[in-house]
Amino acid sequence: MPFELRAAVLVGIIASVSGCAATGDTAGHDRGHGVTPTASTTPAPSSAPSELTVTPAPGEPRIATLSSTRGSASTEPAPTRTGRAAVYIRCYGDDIITVEIENSATITQRCLLDAGDPGTRNTLDIVGEEVRVTGTGDVDNLWAIAVTEIPAD
Repeated sequence: MPFELRAAVLVGIIASVSGCAATGDTAGHDRGHGVTPTASTTPAPSSAPSELTVTPAPGEPRIATLSSTRGSASTEPAPTRTGRAAVYIRCYGDDIITVEIENSATITQRCLLDAGDPGTRNTLDIVGEEVRVTGTGDVDNLWAIAVTEIPAD
C-alpha cells in the first residue's frame, strides 16, 4: 500500500475514533440562514464589554438610569409628569434580563453576545406619579436600562 494511501486511511480512522467527523448537526449554530458553519465562516462573538450604557432618543428627558449592571438593581422612584415612558434595555450575555416597572409592566428580554447591539425601546403608560424600575439578570450578564419620559403631544 503506498505511503499516501496509508496516511489517508490512518487520518480517517483517527477522526472517526475521536469524534472529529462532520455530522451535519448544526443545531444552535445555523440560525436558519441555510449555511452550515465552518471554522472559517462562523463569526466569533464580539468581546465582552467592560461597560454597557443605553442611548435614548433625542427629546426624551431621562428620569432613571442603571448602567453596567450585573445581577439585580433598582432605581430610586422618579416623578413623571406625562404618565408615558420609554424603557431602553441592553443586555450582553447568553441569558435573559427581566425589567419590572413597578405597578405598570414587566419586560423580559433575551441577552445577546453582540456588544454592538443597541437594545430595545419599549413604551408604556405609567401607573401613578412615579417610576421605579428593577432589573434582574444573571450575574454573568452585563446590562443597562434607561427610562425616559415621553413628552406630551
